[in-house]
Amino acid sequence: MLKRAWWAKSPSSKWVGTEKPEEKDGSRAQWALDRRTDPLLGRTLTHWPEASQSGGPQTCNNTEALLKEHQALNGKAIRTRFPPEPNGYLHLGHAKSMNMNFSLAFERLEGAGVTCKRETVFRYDDTNPEAETKEFIESLATDVQWMGWTPVVTTHTSDYFPVFYAMALELIDKGKAYVCHQSSSEIEACRSVAKARVALKAMQDPPAELVAEAKLHEPSAHESPYRNRSVAENHALFEKMRNGTTAEGECTLRLKMYEEGGSNFNMFDQVAYRVKHRAHPHAGDAWCMYPTYDYTHCIVDALERGLL
Repeated sequence: MLKRAWWAKSPSSKWVGTEKPEEKDGSRAQWALDRRTDPLLGRTLTHWPEASQSGGPQTCNNTEALLKEHQALNGKAIRTRFPPEPNGYLHLGHAKSMNMNFSLAFERLEGAGVTCKRETVFRYDDTNPEAETKEFIESLATDVQWMGWTPVVTTHTSDYFPVFYAMALELIDKGKAYVCHQSSSEIEACRSVAKARVALKAMQDPPAELVAEAKLHEPSAHESPYRNRSVAENHALFEKMRNGTTAEGECTLRLKMYEEGGSNFNMFDQVAYRVKHRAHPHAGDAWCMYPTYDYTHCIVDALERGLL
C-alpha cells in the first residue's frame, strides 16, 4: 500500500490528515494511488524507462503478463463510459452518446460474434468548477434514469483530484512539467512560430511573411521562456498554486509534450493545471487549482480499470 508517500515529497504534506472521513483510506482516490504500487498495473499509469524506445519517447507496452492481469481483473466485461461535464442540461448530443455507450457499442460487438458482459460507467467529467453546479449534476442523473439507462457505477473525475496532483508532482520531479507564466495569447504566439517553422520545411520558396513569423533568428521563440525552470523552482511555484497564493490567470502548470518540428500542434505543451479560487460542486473547497480536461480525461479510464 502506498500510504500517501506521494504527499510527503511536497510541502503539501501538511494537508495530509485534514481530509473528510469519506476521503481517507478506502476512497476511490486512495484506491487508485495504492494500485500504482502494483508492479504491473502501475505501468499503465506512468512512464517506465524499461518500456521506452532507445533514444525515443517513453511508451507503456502491454506485456503478456499485463494483458493476463487485465483479463483476470475484467474477465469478459467490455466497459464503456458516458462522461458528460455537468455544465448544463441534457441535450441531443448527450442522448446520442448515451445510446452509443449504453447500447450500440455492445450491439456492434455482439453482431461481430464477440460475447461480452456489458458495463457502462456514468462518469461526471467535472474538472471546471467555474461552469459546473449541483443542479446540473442532479439533472443529468435524473435524465439518464428517465432515458432508461442504468450504469454499472457512477463516478466523478473529481474523485481523483489527489491522484492527478500526485502525478503532477512526479512529472515535475522528472522534468516533464513546468509552471508557466505566459498568457493564453503568448502561448498561441509561440505555437504560431512552431507552425511556421514546420511549414517552412515543406516550401522551397516560402513567402517573406512566413519566414518572418518563423523567427529563425530566435531559436527558442517557439518555446515558453519558463520551460527550462529547475525542478525546485517548479515545485515551489506549483505549491503556491496549490496553497492559494497565486492569482487566477497568473500561471499554469504545463506538460512538456512538444518537440520542435512536430506537426501535431494539439500536443503543444498542454496546460495540466490552472488556478480557480472557487469551491467545487462535488469536491468542496479543498482545492483552489484544478486539473484540465486534456490532462485528466486520458487517465481516468486507466484509474478505474478493475475498480468495479
